[in-house]
Amino acid sequence: MIAALEAEHTPLRLPLGNDAVHGVLNHADAIRADVLAWEKVTRATMFDD
Repeated sequence: MIAALEAEHTPLRLPLGNDAVHGVLNHADAIRADVLAWEKVTRATMFDD
C-alpha cells in the first residue's frame, strides 16, 4: 500500500489479494464485453457538431 501511495501515478483503485484482483478483472471484462456488444448502437447516438 505504501508503494502505491508513493508511486508517481497513485492508483484510484487498489484491489488487494488474489480474490480482489480476480474479481475486478472479471468485472472489467464483463463491462468491456457489454460495451463492445452495443458499440455500434451507442456510437450512433452521437450528435454532429
